[in-house]
Amino acid sequence: MRCGVSTACFYPLETLESLKRLADSGVPVVELFFCTDSELDDAYLARIMDVALSARIEISSAHPFTAPMEGFYFATQCASRPKDGFSLYRRYFEACRVLGCSKLVFHGDHDYNVDKYPLVQYANNVTELAALGREYGVTLCHENVSYCRLGYPERVRELRPLLGQDAAFVLDLKQARRNRVPVHCMLQAMRGAIRQVHISDHSEAETCLAPGAGRFSFPELFRSLGRAGYDEDVIIEVYSSNYQSQAELIHSFRYVRQLIEQYEQAKGETI
Repeated sequence: MRCGVSTACFYPLETLESLKRLADSGVPVVELFFCTDSELDDAYLARIMDVALSARIEISSAHPFTAPMEGFYFATQCASRPKDGFSLYRRYFEACRVLGCSKLVFHGDHDYNVDKYPLVQYANNVTELAALGREYGVTLCHENVSYCRLGYPERVRELRPLLGQDAAFVLDLKQARRNRVPVHCMLQAMRGAIRQVHISDHSEAETCLAPGAGRFSFPELFRSLGRAGYDEDVIIEVYSSNYQSQAELIHSFRYVRQLIEQYEQAKGETI
């Protein structure tokens, strides 16, 4: 298990500049949060790759800037929109292939649309999009975004069997908290199909803080993930308003990295 950081933590800073900050701080793996269309251009992607290769950073996942529009494209009665959505997301998959990135984070349909758009049709659109991603070596990963269709565990359980081999998820802690969903409940709904975990801390008043600034038990999370068979990356994803300085964010990264080292050591001693 490794700890990484999302470039989204620096939003609205330009993606390349965010990546440079993480590179300078020794972060080994990142989620790349695309901010705008021009960042998908070949020349811009080449600049991103130059930074990543120089710093030996793995770009594990990418996040579309069009995520809020995914319901518009893939859960709509307008027959022409899904076709346009597939064309648009092909550009993301192409960018992922250039960057050596294996996962695309997907918010999907909105919560308000659940009773208006048939689940089976939505699943068909998602599996078609996932098949397109596979052509580029990219896994489409549904995230439990609080205002979207998969904001609750029962919704994950409803959709999952319809996706079959394409059931793949991102577990986001802050998003679960926003819907007052216990993290362990969402984890169990996604168990066996979690492809990335987005971590943050919390307090009585705040649903999202930099790790170490709140009261969340990360050791317990790591043990729960281990029992679920998950041993991949945990990515710090917070907002720029959730910490005071880059030094504080990097302190959180080092804090989580140390906890992972302790978890791995304890796990090794019990084998």
